[in-house]
Amino acid sequence: MKGHVLAVDDDIVLLKTIEMILKEDYTVDLASSGEMAMEILRKGRLPDAILLDVDMPGLDGYQMMEKIKETDAYRYIPIIYLTALTDTDHEVRGIRLGAADYIRKPFEKENLLARLEGRIENGKRLRRKAGLDPEVEKNLRKILTPKELTVAGLVAEGKSNKEIAEELFHTERYIGNIISVIHQKAGTATRAELRRYLRGE
Repeated sequence: MKGHVLAVDDDIVLLKTIEMILKEDYTVDLASSGEMAMEILRKGRLPDAILLDVDMPGLDGYQMMEKIKETDAYRYIPIIYLTALTDTDHEVRGIRLGAADYIRKPFEKENLLARLEGRIENGKRLRRKAGLDPEVEKNLRKILTPKELTVAGLVAEGKSNKEIAEELFHTERYIGNIISVIHQKAGTATRAELRRYLRGE
């Protein structure tokens, strides 16, 4: 199964170049602005990694990173800054915001592919540690909303409805309703069965 990458840059020519480089190994979504990228994410097309330009009009790379980090459903997506900015301060700021890597333009094809593969594998390891099986998650992205996917991940971690409600600032009843929907979509009947399914056991 191909991986999935979201590339975000206001340079259309560069976006097409990235698509050409990655298309053999990855399904690639292209966004020419931060706003367009956020809309793709909101529609539930969650990638295995995001290649993100820093210097863009409107919602820039730093602002987009902050928005992504506000949403639990996106928390294990590695974000790689791909930018022409060479000042060390820019790199430090990106890393502090949570970027998994920082690649300067112009870049070498082999370097981009190797670092992208490494960051995606690290993201998968983090998801396994959290409890949600990466392959199961990929399938769930097709049928669950971002909110449902977030709740599913917390169920996989073994958290109770009360704990999930407190973490996401919702009522237990609301979380219970979401879990009922997840049961329906996943075809499970009990909490234990759902957790085993989510963990790929």
